[in-house]
Amino acid sequence: MFRIHFCAGVLLLLSCKGTDGLTGPAGPQGPAGPEGPQGPPGTVDYSVAIANGTAAQGASFNVSGTGTIGSDLTVGGTISGNGAGIANLSASQISSGTLADARLSANVPLLSSNNSFSGSQTFGGNAFVSGTLTGGKVVSTSVQSAASAPSACDGAHAGDLYFNSAGNGLFYCDGSAWQPIERGTAVPIVDVRGIVTKTYADGLCPSPSLASYVPRSWAGQTGDAICASDSRGTKTCTAVKFVFVTSAGAFGPYTPFDRSCSAAIGNPWPWGADPALPDTFDAEWGRGDTFVVCCQ
Repeated sequence: MFRIHFCAGVLLLLSCKGTDGLTGPAGPQGPAGPEGPQGPPGTVDYSVAIANGTAAQGASFNVSGTGTIGSDLTVGGTISGNGAGIANLSASQISSGTLADARLSANVPLLSSNNSFSGSQTFGGNAFVSGTLTGGKVVSTSVQSAASAPSACDGAHAGDLYFNSAGNGLFYCDGSAWQPIERGTAVPIVDVRGIVTKTYADGLCPSPSLASYVPRSWAGQTGDAICASDSRGTKTCTAVKFVFVTSAGAFGPYTPFDRSCSAAIGNPWPWGADPALPDTFDAEWGRGDTFVVCCQ
């Protein structure tokens, strides 16, 4: 469409705007612009990144859902959390650290708790009881065997037993001295110095040795040990002489009962063995029998 205009005798021919034509083909891509600033961290789908091996070794990530790892997982840092979802673990892999007592089975006895055993217990070594052993009975046991008293007899060792291998006798500690046990009964100690005097005891010893006055606390020691500790310097045991004492107070030597210096003496002079039972027979032995330890 055209329009004709007359202006001052001049013919003007003006065109009118038509409709747009079709879009032509795109031109070639221009050069890339400068790199923009770094944007905020994005999120990574680690279920894909781990599976295809593209997860960065230094990356950190949170898994809010369920994660499944089909191969080995090596952790160089610390795994935190309550571990409630971790299953199928083998306790054989625990090689260090400390398990809380509450995590142990009820079948595991604890040192700081009272323990009750419903089955039989067998100890291959020694079992030491510092308190009181109560209930049931001891079916089979043994005591320490030694050639002389294994320790001093005091309050800390009261009730201790030991078998004297030198004299083939059983001794117990009464809290102050080792006492012999004969015929299943502890043999009390009596003072017989008023019957068997020091002069008589000296006369039993081979010259120049003398009878040693042995403190009651030394009952159970050997003649060698007694003489070695003599305060007068007579350090060598020469003999251990047996002296019987009867109910009526008669006394005398009986050489078959003499002992060696290496044997333990449960009732060294001036201490004698008292009888376990009353007896009206005047000539009965064992009413203060004693052993004279001779030292030089």
